This record gives sequence, C-alpha cells and structure tokens, in this order.
Amino acid sequence: MSAPVKCVYCPRKATTRDHVIPRCLLEKPYSPNLLTVPSCRNCNAGFKQDEEYFLAVMAQSGFVPSLISKVDEDGVVDRMLRKSPGLDARLQNSMHVAKDGRVYIRPDEIRIANVSRKVAFGLYRHL
Repeated sequence: MSAPVKCVYCPRKATTRDHVIPRCLLEKPYSPNLLTVPSCRNCNAGFKQDEEYFLAVMAQSGFVPSLISKVDEDGVVDRMLRKSPGLDARLQNSMHVAKDGRVYIRPDEIRIANVSRKVAFGLYRHL
C-alpha cells in the first residue's frame, strides 16, 4: 500500500492536479501533455483569482496580438471582467495617469508574485 500523495503547496493530501502553467495563460488548443503537480482542492482553487488577475494585467498592458485579443469585446478577459465586477474594479483602481498623460497599471505585486512563485515551484518539481 502506497502513502497518499501530498499537495506540493501544503501538507494536506492531494485530491486534484494543478496545471503548472495556468491554462488561462495558454492558447487553445491546449497541448495534451501540460505539466501538472499534485495539489489539494483548496490550494488549486486558491490560485484561480491570482491567475485571473495576472492574465488581466498582462492582457491590459501587453502588446502581443494574442493578449490584445483577450481584451477585445467578448475576449476571455472581457468576459472574465464582466463576470467579476470586483476584479474589474480592482483593475480600474490600479490605473494611474503619468505626467506625460499615458495611462498605466500599478499592479498588485503580491498577486503577480504568487503566480510567478507557483509556476517556478511547479517547474522545479518537474526537474
């Protein structure tokens, strides 16, 4: 009998698999062999809001066509912001105007760091 698999993020028993690179950051169709790590349901679900925030900030401030299309009407970020008024308000409150008139987002560094740490840790686990 083997020992139960532990969540890579906490000491609880793993009950799900978490995608190392969040699927919301990837383009469809997804590769059939996306990296995953064992996780408990709480940890897996706990990253969702940070991942959505990360995607919204990247899409709002990026110049890559695939990111820009996510912000377009009915794009994934547009739909996500309509479903989550709190996230939309948070992004709007983080917008500032520079002295030269350009609008920029001052991101929530903790949320960005959470996603970056999660991805780095998951990649490390696959070495």
